[in-house]
Amino acid sequence: QVEVAAANKAFALWCHGGDGIATWGKPSRGSDSARAGLRQVRQVEAVDAAFAALLENGSVVSWGTEGSEEILAKDVTRILAARWLFLGLRADGSCTAFRTQRGVPQAIMELCQGLRHVQQFEATEEGAAALFDGRVIASPRL
Repeated sequence: QVEVAAANKAFALWCHGGDGIATWGKPSRGSDSARAGLRQVRQVEAVDAAFAALLENGSVVSWGTEGSEEILAKDVTRILAARWLFLGLRADGSCTAFRTQRGVPQAIMELCQGLRHVQQFEATEEGAAALFDGRVIASPRL
């Protein structure tokens, strides 16, 4: 199944379970090269100027804007993306946050690291909110 993800001025195209990701658009927004080396791509998500790919083995790779770097995480089953960060969800309910640019408030990163069983995550310039276990928690901009 062919799928596409869009960042601000960049796109990524891949096939679920396939090898490689084609990117196009503005290079500084994550379209700097094809991600041909990736194998068994399960999911790709985009934020403002970065992408993250989840592979079948549970690893996560991200690329894009300055301040984001290739990150390898383990045991991730799903990625959520919002504004300027990615959340990697694990089967045990825990999650890990990946910052995609410098300047993400520490309070937002701490909020994300303590969450479990996240169902939805959204962020704006004013803060972030997460839905988990039927509850909502929010963090205003600092």
